[in-house]
Amino acid sequence: MLGHVTIVGLGGGALPVNFHSQSSMELRIKRLLPEAASLGLALGLDIDITLVSKLGIRGDRDRICIGTAVQKAAETQEACHSLEIGATQRAHSLISDDSAGQFTFDKDRGIYVATGLTVEKMERLAKAAAYRSGSPVYVHTSSAGVAVRSSKVANEREVFPARSYCA
Repeated sequence: MLGHVTIVGLGGGALPVNFHSQSSMELRIKRLLPEAASLGLALGLDIDITLVSKLGIRGDRDRICIGTAVQKAAETQEACHSLEIGATQRAHSLISDDSAGQFTFDKDRGIYVATGLTVEKMERLAKAAAYRSGSPVYVHTSSAGVAVRSSKVANEREVFPARSYCA
């Protein structure tokens, strides 16, 4: 099962749509429809001006998208394999730094490719980035229990959280 996605708009807000698409396919559809287990989803990304319209006779209209981004997204998707998200140079340049790090340039295909990206994986990567920021936490123990704070109060131990292994 392959499809292409044309993103209309700018910035990193476009990419989570595609993480959700991968997550929906892998975590929902395949659980609800066991016969879909062998199917995979590949996505192609490009950004440019795109005309979106409904054409046809009243009651029998089709949604269409016209523009170079549609064609480039389709070509990028066709170059991808199951569980891959492909991005053109133009689209990749607009992806947020955290997300862009998940893509590698494939010289043979001439596109940036990310494999197996789901919402859950991106959430784990965001948490790992928070741990890597190096900010300490402060731990206070007493007969009432343990308290962990982000700012220091009297008689608390400074602790740097262990680096996350989820990345």
